[in-house]
Amino acid sequence: MAFSLISFNLKHFNQMNSQHKYWDKVAKQKTFTHPFDIESFRKFVSPQQRIIDYGCGYGRIIDELYKHDYSNIVGVDFSKELLERAKLSNSQMELRHIKSTGDFRKLGIEADAIILFAVLTCIPSNGEQKELIKTLNDSLKAGGILYISDYYLQTNTDEVKEYQYLNGDKSNYGVFYLQEGVHFRHHSQQWIKDLLQDFDIIQEKAVEVKTMNGHSGEAFQIFAKKR
Repeated sequence: MAFSLISFNLKHFNQMNSQHKYWDKVAKQKTFTHPFDIESFRKFVSPQQRIIDYGCGYGRIIDELYKHDYSNIVGVDFSKELLERAKLSNSQMELRHIKSTGDFRKLGIEADAIILFAVLTCIPSNGEQKELIKTLNDSLKAGGILYISDYYLQTNTDEVKEYQYLNGDKSNYGVFYLQEGVHFRHHSQQWIKDLLQDFDIIQEKAVEVKTMNGHSGEAFQIFAKKR
């Protein structure tokens, strides 16, 4: 891993617009590969319970859940093009397009479980990550499950990351830029622990993955229970 002490300034960067445009542009090209641990999911969430797939993309995980008798699922995403791809693969999916975390709050959906796969990596800002997790916590019923798959800072991959600070904030590390025109983020273990301070982590494991650009990496997967 290449550590960089560069401070990347997003102060005047319209991050959300950039993300929307990027995902709409690549919606038909990208394949998402984080494995869904259905056996563990079954231990914590029953097929009858209400599930939100936040950042559902083209519906890959929803399709997998359907195959295992889960049907009470709503998929939410910022990219209209990814949602269109999802509809083409399965017109029965319940899907919602949102432009912001605030839009999601307005939907007023309560859930027994929320799936958050490779979403935090798309959010460079500490503040925006905190806002998202608080919003998801508010949307979960008592004892609800948050299932996260994402990336810690990478040390043994085939792709060197030039990690940077965000706006000079030494607590907001792990931002990096892709030549495709978008910024992503990887995380320290302590940051994820702090982010989930209102949850009890009931299961965690590391999994080998291929990134959407075909590089090897290691993801973490956490099942966290709302207190």
